Amino acid sequence: MRLLGHYLTPTILLSIPPSRLRTVEGLVRESVDRGALKSLVARVVSSDEVLPPDQDAKLEELRRIRGMLTS
Repeated sequence: MRLLGHYLTPTILLSIPPSRLRTVEGLVRESVDRGALKSLVARVVSSDEVLPPDQDAKLEELRRIRGMLTS
């Protein structure tokens, strides 16, 4: 952190059960916007922002990502 002034490592939060995801996301976003995480987190990205809403398209995207990671 001292060299660049910020962290370059993303942090991933998983919410189990998934039904709590919106609550956790809201709390994290609030802390980034006005709380303790404000100076530590550059942005919050939810799965809704990177995965298609349609389940079949979502599964296809996950297969594509898995292929990229395992190649």
